Formats: sequence, structure tokens, C-alpha cells
Amino acid sequence: MKIIMMVVLSGILLSGYAQASDQKSQKNVKALVQEQTGYEVKTMLADDQEIEHLLSQPLTEDGAVAIAFLNSPVIKAQLASLGISEADMREAGILRNPTLLYKTRTSNEEGAKRNNEIEIKQDVFDILFWPLRKKIAGTRFKASQYEAAHQMTDFIKEVRLSYLEWLTAMHKQALAEDHFKAQEAALEIARRQKEAGNINSLKMGEFQAIFQRAKIEWLKTKQKTQMSTERLRTMLGLRPKQFFMEETVQIPDLPKENLDIADLEKKALDHRLDLLMKRQEIKTLEQSQNLAGLGFLPEVEVGYNQESEASGDKLKGVVVEGQVPIFNHKQAERMGLKASLETFRHQLDAMEQQALLEVRLAYQSLMTSREVVEAYKEAMPVYQQMIKETLYEYNFMLTDVFHLLESKQAELETKEEYADALKGYWALRIELENAVGTKLDFDLVEPPMKKQEDQPKIMNQEHNHGG
Repeated sequence: MKIIMMVVLSGILLSGYAQASDQKSQKNVKALVQEQTGYEVKTMLADDQEIEHLLSQPLTEDGAVAIAFLNSPVIKAQLASLGISEADMREAGILRNPTLLYKTRTSNEEGAKRNNEIEIKQDVFDILFWPLRKKIAGTRFKASQYEAAHQMTDFIKEVRLSYLEWLTAMHKQALAEDHFKAQEAALEIARRQKEAGNINSLKMGEFQAIFQRAKIEWLKTKQKTQMSTERLRTMLGLRPKQFFMEETVQIPDLPKENLDIADLEKKALDHRLDLLMKRQEIKTLEQSQNLAGLGFLPEVEVGYNQESEASGDKLKGVVVEGQVPIFNHKQAERMGLKASLETFRHQLDAMEQQALLEVRLAYQSLMTSREVVEAYKEAMPVYQQMIKETLYEYNFMLTDVFHLLESKQAELETKEEYADALKGYWALRIELENAVGTKLDFDLVEPPMKKQEDQPKIMNQEHNHGG
């Protein structure tokens, strides 16, 4: 019985780690995500008050990410999935149960006593190899943490891109609305000029056509904004009655930064989660190969046997039972592990080369995009000066409203292209951070792009040219 108690107690002690909470694994994943994205992962069961507070303010990128962490079912599902991987780890680290045998027999003679036999056995090498199996399970579980963090990081990237798309749509809608109002004012001026006999029906028709086109473009931008809003709301996990403010911050202008391609490549090799996950899988295979290398050892069960004879005598002693590894000593398993290990190492080399390629392409695209934005910034004052000069001529009746509106239309198109260029730059910067595998710091040196530049307007201008 002492042997039985020793086996039971050893099983309890050796498998006690399985009672650990999954809070530590979630904390590890959150730390990985924060390193990758620069955002602190805050997850709560149902913090509606915090979400409503974020929704009551103009929505920023930080606010959108914070809502996603608190509310998105995608984030919650990834964190919950750690429980599945942790359960597998615990199962792999628990000792197998001992084998219990109980027999009771009687003879057919009248008054014969019962013969009882009890036997308990435990696999010895299951206990000896337990630390190594536990280590393999822990390594595999760490790989699953990398995978969960990788999925969450990809989702946060999509949230940031969706927010950027929505922000740009809101900005372009505001530009289209300004243009529509200007055309509406111009149409009213044209009506008055038509009544005064200063323009004919053909010219009036031109103003009406331009006004209708401006209205159509404005409605199209409203539709795009609505679609972008719904996509962002879905990604943030908002309910039908939850909305964020339509008053938005402006698209950030170009930041001051000093990116070095060699440093970015080094960071990618050190921080990318897909590479860390593959290296962890290789480590798991190496540990499994070490365990399989002990396959020549037989499976041995050691236990205790006690038998009560009908005569009243008791027989007891140690039981040893095992296999003789003559034919199968895990040679096929070792061969498979060796091939898998070689395959995974080559895959890691290919993944590292692909990662470096992605970093270089993202970096080059970002630098080119920056040059495009800077070109638009140089062009904007030119269009503003053109409008100023055209308005000057208009005030002295040297040109008409139609030419002034043409100048404003050219400026509007340039502003929209400038907004798209800025969006493209920040989207590429997000892609570069994803390729590098960590947040890249920068400093804003200029104020955000203004929603409306201070410039002359034609809203209340009225001239009777030729009258």
C-alpha cells in the first residue's frame, strides 16, 4: 500500500502545474501585441461605459483601436482560443493514470473461502520522460501564443486601415459639400444675371449642369462615407444604436522621421511574429527528436501485487512488466521528425528572405509616396494663388463666375488627390510596420491638413457684368 500511495502522490505533485491560470498566457499575448502595434491591449467583459466615453469624443486612430480591444468579438475570440491551446498543453503534461487490476475468485466447494488479488502498475518511463514532455508542451504552447498575437496584430492593422479609409472619406465628403455649396451660390447668381438679361439660356444651362454634377459628386462621396462608416462600425463590434461622432480629426500631415533600411530589416528578423512562431515550431521538433531518440528504451510498468489465498495466506510483491524493443524502437518516428525538422528550417530561411523583401518593398513604396505627397503640397499654393488672381479679375469684371468656378474645381480635384496621397502614405506606413513587426516612432512637425483653407469665397459675390 505504501507503493500505491507513493505513485498517487507523485502523480498529484508532478501534474500540479496544470492548475495554473490562463491569465499569464493572455498577459504574454497582450504584451506581444503591444510590442507589435504600440497599443496597450485592454480587454474587459462588458465595459459599456468606457466604450460610450470613447464614442462621445471625435474618433481618433487610438480611440478606434481602444474600442476594438474592448469590444471586438475577433479580439475576444483570439484570447479565448488560448484556452484550447493551454488545455492541450496541460493534457500533454499530465502523467498517465496507473493501471489497477482487481480479481476475486471462489472454488465450487461448499464453504470455500474467496481468493482476492489486487495489482497496481505505473509506467516508469512515463514519469522519467515527464519533464521533457512538459517542456515540449510548453514550447508548443508558446508557439500558439505567437499565433494568437499574430492574428490580433493583423486585425488591428485592418482596423487602422479601415479608420484611415473612413477618415479620408469624411474629408473628401466635406470638400465635395463645399464645392456643392459654391456651385449652388453660383447658380443663384446666374439666375439673377439671367433675369437681368446679362446671360442667355445656353449659359444658364451650363451653370445648371455644373450644379447638378457637383450635387451628384457630393451624393457619391456621402455614399462612400456611409459604406466606410459601416465597415468601421462592424470591425469595432458596435451595436446598431452605437455610433461615433461625425466630427473627425484631420488626416495627419507628413511626419518627421529617419528610417534606416538596414535597421528595419534587422527589426523584422527579430520581431516578426510569423518568424518567431516558425522558430518555436523548430524548437518543438528538436525537443521531440530528443525524446524520440530514447525510443530504444522499453516501455516498463512497475507496480505492486497482493493476493489473498483461500487458505488465508497472503502473497505480495513487486510487479515488473514491459515490452522488448526488438522490432519497433521508433526508428520511423525519428526519421519523420528529422525530415520535418529539415523542412521547417528551409521554410524558415524562405520566410526570412520573404520578410526582408516585404520590408524593402514597403520602404521603397513609402518613400515614393512621401515624394508624391510633397509634390502635392508644393502644388496647393499654386492653385490657391490662381483662385486669388481669378477672384481679383472677377471683382474688377475682367472675368465671369464661370472661370472662377473652373479654378475652384481644379483646386478641389487637387485637394481630393492630396487627401488620397496622404491616405496612401499612412496606409503604406502601416504596411511597413506590419512588415517590420514593431511600431515605428515618428514626430509630427506640421499641423494636420486643414479641412478648409482660408481663401476668398464667392458665396455672397454678385456682379452684373456688362449691365
